[in-house]
Amino acid sequence: ALFTFALQAHAWPQNPELFLKWNILIHILNTSLLTWLALNLSKINSKKNIISPKVAIIAGFTWAILPINVSSSLLIIQRMTTLMATFVFSGLIFYTKARINAQNTPEKHLIKLSIIIIFFTLLAAFTKENGILLPIYILAIEATLLSSPHYNSIQTRWKLWKNTFLL
Repeated sequence: ALFTFALQAHAWPQNPELFLKWNILIHILNTSLLTWLALNLSKINSKKNIISPKVAIIAGFTWAILPINVSSSLLIIQRMTTLMATFVFSGLIFYTKARINAQNTPEKHLIKLSIIIIFFTLLAAFTKENGILLPIYILAIEATLLSSPHYNSIQTRWKLWKNTFLL
């Protein structure tokens, strides 16, 4: 978060509007990322009809107009909150995309899924401490929307991986 402020240091203190513009752009980016994540989740559950693409778009729109996001978008110092959300949403997008690809051959994707979790959790946590919750969000998606592999050969490794990286 401090790095993004350093990029705009030339504007301080004469032009604080530049900081606000960046915060609003990050908020718009987060809206897009949340919509993309919801669309990924709708692809996962297309057979179950739990999340439809319409719901994904409504979720993104709702995020965009939620009053609780005003303080993090319009207070300059709260950029760390919006950046943390950017890294969490990005991590969830990469994870769900990799997990969709791993549905049939999960053992080939365990390293990729591990790297995604570690990388984005570190980015989010170093931006703001709440970012450490990314594995818990992934665990919630795994427990509610995704199904575990049903192959006997992989189930033990999958459970060990899940316990190591998510619990």
